[in-house]
Amino acid sequence: MKMICIDDETDMLQFGSGEKELTRGKEYEVLHKYYELDGEMRSPIQIIVMNDRGRKGDYLISRFVTIEEWREMKLNELGI
Repeated sequence: MKMICIDDETDMLQFGSGEKELTRGKEYEVLHKYYELDGEMRSPIQIIVMNDRGRKGDYLISRFVTIEEWREMKLNELGI
């Protein structure tokens, strides 16, 4: 599954150089999803992608949208 980054801010939990690891608008292949179990429902909360620094990174799923959601966002920006 592929997802598009919508939040490229540096993750405050990372103790690296402070360089951005993601690019807004870039498509990333989801390598793994972590789920939260809420009763009978499983909701994805984190994903692992290969970041721009060439490393696997864990990121909140709220920092990404599906390709379909990205398309809808862009069409809305254009007023279509």
